[in-house]
Amino acid sequence: MFFIFYKPTANKDKEDLMKGQMAWRLEEALRCWEDRCAIVTARKAMYKAARVRDPLPDSPFIHAPDFRRSLLASSNNGKPSGWIDERFIPPNPTTDADGHEKAAQQLTCLSRIPYLLSVWTRSSRRVFHITEELTQLLTATSLRGLCWDDVGWPFSAFAIALDKPLIDRGISYDCILASRIPLNTQDKDTSPVFIMLFSELMGVYAHCHRQARETMERLVRQQKWQKANDAYRRWACWWGDCCHKHNSEGVESVGLPYEAIAERNVTDHAFDMRTEAGLPTRTGEDEPWGLYDSAIRLVVNLCTYLETLPPQIRLPFRRIPVQPHDGRRGCITDSAMVCAVTAEHFLTAEERRLVLTDRDKKGGYTLPIHWRRAHTRREKGCGDDPTAPRTVKVRATLVNRHMLRPGELPGGTVAVLK
Repeated sequence: MFFIFYKPTANKDKEDLMKGQMAWRLEEALRCWEDRCAIVTARKAMYKAARVRDPLPDSPFIHAPDFRRSLLASSNNGKPSGWIDERFIPPNPTTDADGHEKAAQQLTCLSRIPYLLSVWTRSSRRVFHITEELTQLLTATSLRGLCWDDVGWPFSAFAIALDKPLIDRGISYDCILASRIPLNTQDKDTSPVFIMLFSELMGVYAHCHRQARETMERLVRQQKWQKANDAYRRWACWWGDCCHKHNSEGVESVGLPYEAIAERNVTDHAFDMRTEAGLPTRTGEDEPWGLYDSAIRLVVNLCTYLETLPPQIRLPFRRIPVQPHDGRRGCITDSAMVCAVTAEHFLTAEERRLVLTDRDKKGGYTLPIHWRRAHTRREKGCGDDPTAPRTVKVRATLVNRHMLRPGELPGGTVAVLK
């Protein structure tokens, strides 16, 4: 089952609308990042033509066209999930503080998009689609007494699509990307929790960034430097007005140092946790701390909800016969589809009660390439005892990794939770 991404319209029924939105916010964010990098690259060409010093670093701007191809090759290249090619992120602040600052000024919140998409691609390609009913249930669930160290993450990174958006200052945030990736693979405690929220404004911004990019690139090709400079200034003015009008760039994010919050209650306010960890925090209307708290609790509630599900819930795609070319089904080889998902599964109440046995090697069938979520299982020899506690932790893993060819991604999965 393949979904081609399109921008949803009011004429589509709810089912089609949901399918079109599964990973659309991630695609919009990636397009915004690409287009803003292209605008800066055109600006750099103007500096070169004028023979003046270019104040802007090369990374990530001139390398942005290669990012999608890099993602295609990232799932099976032996690198840890927290690794990313330095070409796609701002310069290291310790070695090039000025370049880092200028890149961050140009990209603002979008500077983290390549890293988070890389982590998502390497660790799950999973989207949990939460219905309005389940959102209300999760929101009403008490987390009192639960510490961060007690939270079991299904994957190192995953996305959440919301039927009932989180609202802040009149803006609807209907997609969340959550990650917890070790900065040092030898030290599991050095793992920042990072939450990024995507709003409905992304669609408006993505369209206008693309128009500005196409105009500037055309004028630069024609060497109409003054008109290109005027186009850049119009875009910068428009962008500043939009951010001022909505008091938002369409994306909000918050990071928490895991080593500092491991023993804290998950219901503690994000502002307090960052302040006590010695991290910079802003106060006032420019920082939506209430939105961050709501998103964090939703993510944690989802994690604890998933921990209650049986570890062998039916796969979110049909099993396929073992034939030479069947392993390619569900794989992504087109760079335009790096934010796509290729399977969908509705997790029903009946399936939550039913634990199906695995038949990987029976009947001439094999499992497609997919990420299996982290879970806990019973001790060896106790699998038939329904009263035995699940105490053995099983890490998230890429099933049939060896079947991936160079330049391919596992398709990814949408799990619709009701």
